[in-house]
Amino acid sequence: IPNFTMYIGAGQCLLEDSQLKIVHGRKYGLIGRNGVGKTTLLKHISRRKIENFPNHLSVLHVEQEVVGDNTKVIHAVLQADKEREHLLKEEQRILYLLDNPDDIKGKDKDLNESLKQVYEHLGAIAADSAEARARAILNGLGFPEVYQEATTKSLSGGWRMRVALAQALFVAPDILMLDEPTNHLDLEACVWLERYLAKYPKTLMLVSHDRKFTNNVITDVIHFENKQLNYYKGDIDIFEQTRANQRLQQQREFESQQNKREHMQKFIDKFRFNAKRASLVQSRIKALGKLSHIEEVIDDPEFTFTFPEPFSELNKLIEVQDVSFGYPPENPGDPVKLLFTNVEFSIHQDSRIAILGPNGCGKSTLLNLILDKMSPVSGYIQRDTKLRIAHFAQHHIESLNLRMSPLENLLNMFEGSKPDEVRSHLARYGIPASLAEQKIRTMSGGQKSRVAFAVVTWYCPHVLILDEPTNHLDLETVEALILAVSTFNGAVVFVSHDQHFIEKCTEEFWVIKDRTLTRFKGDFDQYKKWAMPD
Repeated sequence: IPNFTMYIGAGQCLLEDSQLKIVHGRKYGLIGRNGVGKTTLLKHISRRKIENFPNHLSVLHVEQEVVGDNTKVIHAVLQADKEREHLLKEEQRILYLLDNPDDIKGKDKDLNESLKQVYEHLGAIAADSAEARARAILNGLGFPEVYQEATTKSLSGGWRMRVALAQALFVAPDILMLDEPTNHLDLEACVWLERYLAKYPKTLMLVSHDRKFTNNVITDVIHFENKQLNYYKGDIDIFEQTRANQRLQQQREFESQQNKREHMQKFIDKFRFNAKRASLVQSRIKALGKLSHIEEVIDDPEFTFTFPEPFSELNKLIEVQDVSFGYPPENPGDPVKLLFTNVEFSIHQDSRIAILGPNGCGKSTLLNLILDKMSPVSGYIQRDTKLRIAHFAQHHIESLNLRMSPLENLLNMFEGSKPDEVRSHLARYGIPASLAEQKIRTMSGGQKSRVAFAVVTWYCPHVLILDEPTNHLDLETVEALILAVSTFNGAVVFVSHDQHFIEKCTEEFWVIKDRTLTRFKGDFDQYKKWAMPD
């Protein structure tokens, strides 16, 4: 679709005279800075707000969780296939009429032929294997059998988002659009989804902060920048190299042209009033006017942030010895159901530890034990008496007062803090003075996350406990977070589904499996092959 322009709100232009190009069977990674309009583009496509977009193509954008009602999860997925549902209802209607001939009307005379056509259509869409396919998708996304039979209203918002994702994969539209699909998944489900999408036979448009996940899925990159969509073959790594080479070449051409312009202008200025060289001057003026315009390459400022230095250095920060944990039994007298037993490990000032394991194994519970928010059934956790711990999780973003600015939030939270001190602290996280006084409700998800990081690190901690820290960040901010973690002069313990973040931040993996915590001896790729074989 050529000359495509896209507006939002009160006439704000996000795309201007750009080209929308989608090829069957290609898998596109849509990338660009937070707030540039990636999600808006997906919404325009799914809601068919784009003029001349082909009507015959089925399009699905997973953007909100399913409604919580009494529908079982497995039925919610099956019912997403509207064609199958229509055919099954038509089958039931015809079978009823065959059993009740008195209700037959004129248009229903040839019921046997109609039934035959229904069965042919059901066969064409493999309706008989639909439930098996739906359950395979739910299994891959981490739904245990008991969850598949549960009602959607009994699930949390995160699990209902997984149902919406399962519905989309089950329907398999011509153009499947996924916006941060890994935000509500654990690592195992992310790897399963990555493998599933890599084999998806139709067209995919993907927005994701997980660089490795994206690279392992996509065939092309669409770069959203300066109100234009630019297309590149290959993954993000190839795109970055190609774009860097293009920009280098453009800058060379710009500098060459500027030298040429300067040289010609000097000649014109020198001989403008020389009658003998008038024809040469006119020739230079014409040539100067015909030179094409080449834009100077202006590099985007690289975004970085750093965590504050701890006030003092400690040696062994936390020691976990022979710890077991379980939740109280439902019935008095029943034994405690243990999540894990005999856990032992230490956290030092230079530790970088990733806690891995399947959904529900107790990763977040272990973090809460370290944070002293829960108590073990047995064993003990020793913490240095001078230890300061910072904990970052999704609820820290949700706890920000959206009607207040970052500056107002921190001044309100930390009694005795001064405005200049808060501004300086916020600037460390890429929140400049202008943004520090902007209402948080107007900020992007990545900017809110940076404010939340500023909040939890106010007291200069020795240990950072991070629970899914990359959710809602763009690729650039994830890279900044990786750099901040690697340069932090303290310990970091984290749970994350972001494969790129895990690989770049640590080589120390602790795995919860079969109610035990053990250190995995190998790199992250070896862990994936061990824990999630093809």
